[in-house]
Amino acid sequence: MATITHIIERLEEKVKTLVAQNQTLKAELQKANTANETLIKQLEEQQQQFKKVAASNGINSEEELKKAKQLEKQLNQYIQDIDRCIEWLEYN
Repeated sequence: MATITHIIERLEEKVKTLVAQNQTLKAELQKANTANETLIKQLEEQQQQFKKVAASNGINSEEELKKAKQLEKQLNQYIQDIDRCIEWLEYN
């Protein structure tokens, strides 16, 4: 049967282990928070750059951006269709 001293020693060891794990997790959390702040700053910078590029291209709203992307997609489809027609004409 375990004595009270032995039980207390085991509990003390477990507490020390938990304290060490807690310190490690706190350090990892701090690193993650720092990385997160850096990523947020980078995202904000990229959003600002995007807005500048969009404004310089005459795109001032999200709706205009969506329309521009749709037009780009449609133009790419037309180009593919034309390429297929040219290819068909070359073989016929």
